[in-house]
Amino acid sequence: MKNTILVSGDQNKYLNTFTDLVSNSDIFKKEYDDNALLSLPNWPDNSDYSHYPTLQEVIQDYDPEKDKNKSFVCRVSDKFVFSSCANLDGYDRPNNVDYKKCHAHLNEKINGNSEVKGFNDEDADVLHGKIRFAIQEDGKILLFLVKNKGNHRFVMKALAHRGEYTEHLFKLKFHDIYSIEDLAKYDAKERDSARAAEEYFKISESDGHFTDAQLRTSQNEVQKFTAGLSARKSDFIECYNFLLENKLNFKPTKEHRGVMQIKKVDVTEGKPEGMEEWINISSIQLLNEGITNGAFKKYGIKNIEYAIKTIQRNVQYTKETTILNSVILSIASAYQSFTTDQTKFGNKPGDVAPKKVAPAFTVDDLDKFFDKFIKSKSKLDEFEDSVFKFNSLTMTKNIKNREVIFLKIFFRNLSTYHKNINKHSIKMLTQNHKNTRHFLKKISGDILCDKAREYINIR
Repeated sequence: MKNTILVSGDQNKYLNTFTDLVSNSDIFKKEYDDNALLSLPNWPDNSDYSHYPTLQEVIQDYDPEKDKNKSFVCRVSDKFVFSSCANLDGYDRPNNVDYKKCHAHLNEKINGNSEVKGFNDEDADVLHGKIRFAIQEDGKILLFLVKNKGNHRFVMKALAHRGEYTEHLFKLKFHDIYSIEDLAKYDAKERDSARAAEEYFKISESDGHFTDAQLRTSQNEVQKFTAGLSARKSDFIECYNFLLENKLNFKPTKEHRGVMQIKKVDVTEGKPEGMEEWINISSIQLLNEGITNGAFKKYGIKNIEYAIKTIQRNVQYTKETTILNSVILSIASAYQSFTTDQTKFGNKPGDVAPKKVAPAFTVDDLDKFFDKFIKSKSKLDEFEDSVFKFNSLTMTKNIKNREVIFLKIFFRNLSTYHKNINKHSIKMLTQNHKNTRHFLKKISGDILCDKAREYINIR
């Protein structure tokens, strides 16, 4: 290829070409200043890549048409390595390297003797990456090497060289844009086209990163979700759209940037009363399996939405900014069992069709129950020793079932509420009621079932 510029992390004038890219060397240098580098141990590095071609040599010989879909193994100077950063709406987390773990690997002993292993080429897989393109006004083609695997390996080699110049072994491919002529439509002057090209690149790169993330136990939920979104995996897109439509922000801890902030969503628009912004959800487990699977299949999308609206209406009383997803599903389970027709529940084939009976509650009835209960339990008085919090519905070591915990907190009052709104002389919402039986069916194990019946029978 001719008329190209291989961009490095110190070429500032080109670094805004793609909004998601960060220089891995720059991140490393921010973590280790000169004094920190000098204090590092002398770790050995037994790698020798001198017999491999350089990235520049691969680029020079590359023919976009003849070499389409080919992979190349070459050595790459650290200054040419970029990553797509999740904090900038990318798919990777180069800022989240576990430096202590990197030190521990470098300090491993060889065959039990006192010599440390350092950077051992036999242990290190090659890094993976792809080459992005961008056309400049003068016709020059900017090339960016974007690494989609190997953040820790990059850091360990940099540590072994105390931040001095080093090379990494890469297996890489060039993005397929069909022909050099087609790159003109991604001219950096046309910002919309440039951003469209960026999305195209991210989808292609993040697919490999996502597959790698799914296989690695070290990848956390946020990393996998970010990679899945960038790779346009349908389950993750459906989960993201659900969160967006229901005004929930996936933010596991205070230290994390929320997914909605990364996506530049205004989380103050439509915020719950008394809150500064949308409610954060700390986990998307069971919600990230697609609209027809996981929690949506088990409880029904409408019931999950009812639960979210109940929480949003009442966080003004509980003052909680982050809710566990098990809380949402606990309340959704109640909407599913107590507001739907369970007349035929438990009937066997051939049984006489039972007389149809209305569900224990309408959705509006259950809405009002939660609103009244939570408001009444939001202040301490001489009869209460604690106030209600949604996160009190969280599963514990002793009770790992969300339905049992729901019964413990709500059922006595729910049964009384059912008696009063129906003007019954006695409580009719018992363990023999069809709606209650449907709820109990979700509990397994003799000990938990006995505990559930105990909470139901409290008067």
